[in-house]
Amino acid sequence: DKHSLWFTRNGALYTSGSNEFGQLGTGQSGSNNVNPSLVSTIEGVRTAGAGRSFSCVANKAGKVYSWGYPKDGVLGHGTEGKFLGTGNRWEYSLEVRPRVIEELVAETIAEVACGAAHTIVTNIEGKVWTWGFGGYGRLGHGDNKNQFSPKKLEHFHNVPEP
Repeated sequence: DKHSLWFTRNGALYTSGSNEFGQLGTGQSGSNNVNPSLVSTIEGVRTAGAGRSFSCVANKAGKVYSWGYPKDGVLGHGTEGKFLGTGNRWEYSLEVRPRVIEELVAETIAEVACGAAHTIVTNIEGKVWTWGFGGYGRLGHGDNKNQFSPKKLEHFHNVPEP
């Protein structure tokens, strides 16, 4: 809600806005960018989403990348990056560059959509995966659990299309 992502027809990715948690993908965190900056570590972007403090894109080959603040598993890398920091307070390891989501490498992802703290992706066959903050049942798995890795949304994997 404080940053934006754009991509060109050729798939070059640009970001601007708040970079408090590394969500701009520029390799650093903390400074805001008021002008769009090229994210040079990823090419061929075909779809992009911006969550509250994280970003997620899929490239033209269908590979999914995410980065930013990992709390509640929003990055889909199997962890929320939580560790006990200074003063015995929980802290989180920021991902400041795009990182492939390994669990989806066998899929060809066509669409990415992000809520404030969760992500939904669809492959070229219409199959759906969700991950992140599961409160209020927003992930569609019949519970309120957070998902740290992409989880199939069974309804869209088992129901034949009319």
